[in-house]
Amino acid sequence: MNRLSFKKEEIIDICLFIPFFLPFSLSLLASTSYFWLIVSRFFTLTRYCISSILILKTIQESRNYQINAVVFFCLSFILMRVIASIINGSIYIGFALSIISYSGFLFMLEYLKKRRGISYCLKVLSRMFFGFFLIGGITILIWPNGFNNASSKAEALYFLGSKNSSFYYFYGFLSFYCLWLLVDNKKLSFTCDVFFIIAIIASIICDSSNSAGSITVLYLVYLSIKNSNRLYRFWNPRLILLLVLILAMILLFGKQSRLLTVIFRLLGRDSTLTGRDYIWREQLLLVPNSPLWGNGIETSTVLLSSAIATHAHNFYLDIVVKYGMITFISFLAILFVVSSRITKMPRSKYKGFMVGILFVILLHNIFDDVSLYLLFTVFFLSNTVPNSLATIK
Repeated sequence: MNRLSFKKEEIIDICLFIPFFLPFSLSLLASTSYFWLIVSRFFTLTRYCISSILILKTIQESRNYQINAVVFFCLSFILMRVIASIINGSIYIGFALSIISYSGFLFMLEYLKKRRGISYCLKVLSRMFFGFFLIGGITILIWPNGFNNASSKAEALYFLGSKNSSFYYFYGFLSFYCLWLLVDNKKLSFTCDVFFIIAIIASIICDSSNSAGSITVLYLVYLSIKNSNRLYRFWNPRLILLLVLILAMILLFGKQSRLLTVIFRLLGRDSTLTGRDYIWREQLLLVPNSPLWGNGIETSTVLLSSAIATHAHNFYLDIVVKYGMITFISFLAILFVVSSRITKMPRSKYKGFMVGILFVILLHNIFDDVSLYLLFTVFFLSNTVPNSLATIK
């Protein structure tokens, strides 16, 4: 990475972000070990403490604080999830308290941007994710079948979690690092290509076709930004939202085309998408039971293998099934605001890459769940126009 020296305030801010992006392996270990359960609870408590301080600070400065639209609608979505859970009778204390951690996280992003600027914010985020990227990538190469030397990749435990978990950290690092370079008007160097290739290879080793495919799409976006001064000018955030919607509808309700079948085969998957089609069908049957407020937080699907899928392997369907259409509409409101903010940005490579990373995360969400902290970070950045944007070529 460029300029690897760290200042004291950068180290502090990185430490503040880490509790919100802990490797998913920690929660997996916590379910089997009392020691790791204590470690997990410690970081959970730390997250709540950080969030509470940021919330109190925001309240103290409320007279001079004007909440931006993206933060407002993200908070509205979180609130609607809790309200839906109360109505459908599935609420529990930990889920209700999540309002604190999500609110504090969004206020921390806002506070950091106002205090230090967007370039500093991207710098801190990219450096934090680089640590996860580095350790995660190295450990995957050393232990391709996980620390537990599993006979099946589906049962493998990696530093970053399960075989699909690496995506969030690889995507976070690659996205925020490239945005940071663009904001600071730095050259997208060959080093970035190496990082992308490592992430793709590591995803293939984990047998995570969704991760490999999504990061490959992000790499193509990066290459178009790096090597062309024209392609990114035609990218439209509203168009990519439409593309994601069409693909999601085809996969959930329509018959797969021959083209999609070929693409899935290239990714090493058949048309069942490793059983996702079965989960989607079973989850869709639950929607009519409670269309407005959902079926509850713990809604799950029993697979043919007798294993239990705790989410729909489709972020959007998961919202509708668990929290209902009203909550899903509140999420769509975020996308509408985000697309409007990006559309108003001056034409630039930063804007083009912003459209690209939004497309990739929304595309990935068709096939899997997502960290809301990561998703909210991407949404937050879409509402931020760097002062240097006009000078970016």
